[in-house]
Amino acid sequence: MEIWKDVMGFEGFYKISNYGKIKTLERVVDMPNGGTRLDKSKLLKCRDTPNGYKMVKLMARGKVKDISVHRLVGEHFIDNPNNKLTINHIDGVKHNNKYDNLEWATQSENILHSLHILGNINTVNKSKRKIVQLLDECGNCFREHIGIRNCAKIEKVSTATIYQYDKSGEKYNGVYWRILK
Repeated sequence: MEIWKDVMGFEGFYKISNYGKIKTLERVVDMPNGGTRLDKSKLLKCRDTPNGYKMVKLMARGKVKDISVHRLVGEHFIDNPNNKLTINHIDGVKHNNKYDNLEWATQSENILHSLHILGNINTVNKSKRKIVQLLDECGNCFREHIGIRNCAKIEKVSTATIYQYDKSGEKYNGVYWRILK
């Protein structure tokens, strides 16, 4: 069932649906000649960005905001208890902005999803294509990071430590490190 909510910050002007549609609300507009006109409610046309996302421009009370449709749907219809900053398209289709195809993710989770599920290596900067896996005693991966520098920063070790223990196959602080090409 399609559900509509007022767009935060643009209440009374726009509504967004859980299916990714945006509409203007019917309202009376003052004209420069002193008269008024009735603007009827209508669905907005979204434009495509060069990277394939749908964008929309919202204007009201002197405010103008260019925003991606998937972010609007996420902010209005998807819980975000861990305060993640990125919206991920579960099926990888950037035009599918229905609420059940979107989820909150970290930037690393979003990139890993693109790499693992979609096989889209081009979404990652060439210098950051290596995935670093942290393995437990049994060799099971329990954490992954995109890029050796990123991993070193998050795990609070040097990049040399990661390279050293990846090549030696030894443990470092009870963890095995593996760099995937």
